[in-house]
Amino acid sequence: FSYIVPMSGNLIKLATYMAQYFLTRSAHLRGVHVVGEKLFEISGEFPQLLDWEEYGLRIQVPEGATSEPCDIAIKAIVAGQFEFPEGTDLVSAVYAISVSKRLTKPVMLEIQHCVAITREEQGRFLSFVRAQCNQPQLPYQFEPLDNGTFPPHSDYGKIECKRFSCIATVRSHNPQQLTTGIVAIMI
Repeated sequence: FSYIVPMSGNLIKLATYMAQYFLTRSAHLRGVHVVGEKLFEISGEFPQLLDWEEYGLRIQVPEGATSEPCDIAIKAIVAGQFEFPEGTDLVSAVYAISVSKRLTKPVMLEIQHCVAITREEQGRFLSFVRAQCNQPQLPYQFEPLDNGTFPPHSDYGKIECKRFSCIATVRSHNPQQLTTGIVAIMI
């Protein structure tokens, strides 16, 4: 990963240690195949777009999302011991996301999926799902989230989040099956 710190000596060692800490914080993930790791720094002073195009993830961070600078560590996972809601198929990578400080405002996650959506109603067949990264036993149990959008002619779905865990996109064989009745959710 690239983590540039405009410091020298012991401060560089400390910054390197902290960067490694946040990347390995989700190292307790068992039974998964991680293909990429990335650490982003957010300032909170101005809006930022964290773009990890290589692994299909963007995070829009609004101004004031944090009261002080913090880091967001992400692991892109392509295989693992996962259990998704019945009648669904995984259509994106799974992202294990952790943040070093609590966010004061939600951020917008944009996750790339592999479904061609040409009409708005086709987006009903897609849903975001989440699992706790720190659950004690396998497989990771994913539950549907009732918010998020999947616009036509876009390879990305969007969902607003304030807290993080493992998140992915699934396609349902029956869109009513994914409706949980939740109006707003914090991941």
